[in-house]
Amino acid sequence: IFSVRTLLSGVLAMLGFSGCEKAWNGECEYGMPMVDYRVIGEVTDEAGKPLSGIRVIVQDKSLYGKDGNYHTYNHEGDTVYTDAKGAFQSAKIQSGGIYKQRVVFDDVDGEANGGEFRSVDMSIKDLDSKQIKKGGDWYEGEYELSTKVQMKKK
Repeated sequence: IFSVRTLLSGVLAMLGFSGCEKAWNGECEYGMPMVDYRVIGEVTDEAGKPLSGIRVIVQDKSLYGKDGNYHTYNHEGDTVYTDAKGAFQSAKIQSGGIYKQRVVFDDVDGEANGGEFRSVDMSIKDLDSKQIKKGGDWYEGEYELSTKVQMKKK
């Protein structure tokens, strides 16, 4: 009986590992879909002049829970700053989906670079979405999310 149990345990373990063969390269994680995304864009003032030094924070919040209920979890997002042309690009972020993420634009240098501007907070759903790479299995693919933001003076 011990030998039969040992043999069956070994077979079941091998079946479990082969069921998620792509897990080791990050494309598949058993039980949870994944998506990669990057946020790009431009930030200007009301007159259309590019704003440099604006802090752009991609806040990654996903909804899922081991208990089957929905919960909000904060995952590591990304923080970048606009360049002299007002352009920015976040790092590629991997998440459980594109649901509740937010992008926050803050003027952190005060009067420098054109004056003081009000913060802008927007949902990731308000950005233009373009699929860069197709997905498969539990991997939903890679997306580029873009926006043009006009900041108003305080």
